[in-house]
Amino acid sequence: STDSVEQILEKARLDLEQAEAAARKEAELAAAEQEVLNDISKSATEKLDAIAKRATETLTREQEKESEWEVSRLASMKLDDLAKKATTTLSRKLDDSLSDSEQ
Repeated sequence: STDSVEQILEKARLDLEQAEAAARKEAELAAAEQEVLNDISKSATEKLDAIAKRATETLTREQEKESEWEVSRLASMKLDDLAKKATTTLSRKLDDSLSDSEQ
């Protein structure tokens, strides 16, 4: 009867050791999985940062081009305006000069 109690205790101790070993293995697997997830997350974050940086640079370049185009358009309008004024002034002076020579 005493042997069977010792055998029961021994079996319980072995079962406990197996359970602890299984729990340690589970914990190691969970830690490894977490490490992989962290690596994936870090990699994804780096890729997203790179995409955001490229998008920002592209947008900045587009805005600069748009701004240059706007400056060019305004300069062109001013030049057209000056050309019209110069043409009008020249035309008036020519008319004045012609009417002076007729007199």
